[in-house]
Amino acid sequence: MKICGIDPGLTGGIAFYDGSVVNAYRVPTLKIANKKILDMEAICKLMVFHEPDMVCIEQQQAMPRQGVASTFKTGFNYGIYIGILHALGYSYSVVIPRKWKADLFVTSDKNQARMRATELMPDGQSSWSLKCEDGVAEAALIAYWGLYCGQSPSGSNTGLSAKNFTKASIRGLLGPDDTLPKQ
Repeated sequence: MKICGIDPGLTGGIAFYDGSVVNAYRVPTLKIANKKILDMEAICKLMVFHEPDMVCIEQQQAMPRQGVASTFKTGFNYGIYIGILHALGYSYSVVIPRKWKADLFVTSDKNQARMRATELMPDGQSSWSLKCEDGVAEAALIAYWGLYCGQSPSGSNTGLSAKNFTKASIRGLLGPDDTLPKQ
């Protein structure tokens, strides 16, 4: 089973892990009018190329003392990822950072996340060797969590649960004939 892990920030990452091989990437971005935005086409191409069986995406939320513009950008980018997953028909789990980090014994320290990813997936170390690639390491850890902890409650160290969305539940949003509701 191949799991995709997504750290959805602009400096985050996308990783694919099947238990032996990890392919991890920085989030594809574009620069338009001096602003960095998600490259939706490149994200779709990565997803289609790797064909994951399941996607685990880290839930995003407003943080204390975070500015309004930053909060909006965080939510906007998270929404883009959820839209891409729905449009491509992938089943996915939304996991809060506190859950996957507790299950894998990862602290909030970004360097520690890179070190832990290297411990668990040493072959992927070159993907997160730079300090600025902590989001890539976290995406790989989220994929690792999805494979070993997220699929069954017995693999979890916490009482927290992830929200699971399957292709069937996604289609249920549209109706029995996969069309939009009539107006």
